[in-house]
Amino acid sequence: MEVIIIDMDTDLQRAITDAGTPNDERKVVRFYILDNLRGKYITSDGRCVVISSKTADKYTNKANKIKLRAGQHLDTMLLRSKLINIVDVVHDSFEKFAYYETCFEIDGEKYVGMLNVGITSENESILYDLKPFKEY
Repeated sequence: MEVIIIDMDTDLQRAITDAGTPNDERKVVRFYILDNLRGKYITSDGRCVVISSKTADKYTNKANKIKLRAGQHLDTMLLRSKLINIVDVVHDSFEKFAYYETCFEIDGEKYVGMLNVGITSENESILYDLKPFKEY
């Protein structure tokens, strides 16, 4: 599996470091997603997935520093991830979830996780979250 290297020498990474509180870190990443990543992306299996405000809200609802740092490359993760399965779910917004395996590296530590892509009743696909993930 291709490992996506998270560049720690970027304005976003410096802003996360300088944020001061976990809540401020979450806000920095949320605005980054909204300002820089919002749009449509094609996955390795041809699915068109939207990164939206719903993505930004869910992705940043908990202050997990590793997850927040990986957020700068959600677009690349979508493009290079591998579809694992699609399951029916009971959820307020989605009828199904597609799970894509991804691998990333931060400061020499590798992590593997699942991108959770929600599929609506209109067959729209929205990146919802990255979880669970663990050291690889």
